[in-house]
Amino acid sequence: MITTDSHYAEITRREVLIKKPFVSLPSNKELVEGVFCEILLPNGKTTDGKGAVTYLRQGNGKDLLILFNGGGMAWDKKSCAYPTTFSSLFGQGIRLYIPNMNEIAVFTTFLAPTDMGILDIDKRKSPFFDWNTALFQYASADFHVGNGNTDYIDISGKKRKIYFDGYEIFKAALQETVKRFPSPERLLIVGGSAGAFGVAALAGEIIDKYSSCKNITVLCDSAVDFRDNWKYITKDFWCAPKHICESVHTKDIAGDWLCALSKKYGERVKILYACSVRDAAFAMFRRYERDGSLEVTEKECDIVNEWLHKQYVRLAQECPNIHYFYNNYAMPDGSAGTVHCTVIGPHFYQYKTDGVSVFDWAWDAVGGKLHNIGVDLLGKH
Repeated sequence: MITTDSHYAEITRREVLIKKPFVSLPSNKELVEGVFCEILLPNGKTTDGKGAVTYLRQGNGKDLLILFNGGGMAWDKKSCAYPTTFSSLFGQGIRLYIPNMNEIAVFTTFLAPTDMGILDIDKRKSPFFDWNTALFQYASADFHVGNGNTDYIDISGKKRKIYFDGYEIFKAALQETVKRFPSPERLLIVGGSAGAFGVAALAGEIIDKYSSCKNITVLCDSAVDFRDNWKYITKDFWCAPKHICESVHTKDIAGDWLCALSKKYGERVKILYACSVRDAAFAMFRRYERDGSLEVTEKECDIVNEWLHKQYVRLAQECPNIHYFYNNYAMPDGSAGTVHCTVIGPHFYQYKTDGVSVFDWAWDAVGGKLHNIGVDLLGKH
């Protein structure tokens, strides 16, 4: 719903243009058309114990885009000690996850990108520009699924507590979204990086809330990380709910959750998966675990490529209704590996594989045309 208080709407629009790219609203206030409205959620803490928010944008009133943001993870007590700070973001410090929804999250989400990709409201670029939009912000280091906390020692030797409250934040954000946008005709659920894992795990809970919607598309953008102990991480470290942990049984947690999603909803939901074939971000995490460095080398990129190939072979066999877009877009700075995520940023519209952009592919799927792009890039070093 759009506020009928024209003076209030003008003030808030001016605040967005002059001070920040969104306006903060209480949960009982109507949205301002065409701009992101930040709403403080009643439940859930960020990793450092601060309050959580979600961002909603009033659009055309009939279509809904839900985007799960990413921002790293913490998988053991050692990794908890390396949240992202401004000094680590622009320097050489280790950064493994975004700790809260304050300055760092706002900067990386709204201010740093020169191109907002699927969130861009320029109608010349995309028919998504006027969709109702819910941005599920991320600062829980747990793929949006955690429900626990643990103590750790930070790099200065001080004892601290980290909160894995992603699932509580998700539920609160979804409740606010359903209240504001109760009956979309078309629903697109998207996530990038940690958000892609979150989509794979949680899209079903959104779909169940919108049971009357007949056109549902799910897009996971970049979700490949093979580990032997995913069951322990989700169940015992993040303390995710039982129904989320039950599907985890291989080294490929994203594949596990995608298989569960595909098998539950079948042809009712269109499932898309996108990733670059030598993803530098996943290679960086792999390198960090090998020797503590964040420098990406071809060796780690080769491993990511192998993971992706194994993941594709498995999903193609078990879930034939999933469709794929693989790319080999180079890193802008010429470093090893390929880009991480394409939904947010210029790669969404401007870059193409076999003459098709990720936007073209996703928009085709929303319209019912499903196809695979770039599968032949897998396995090539």
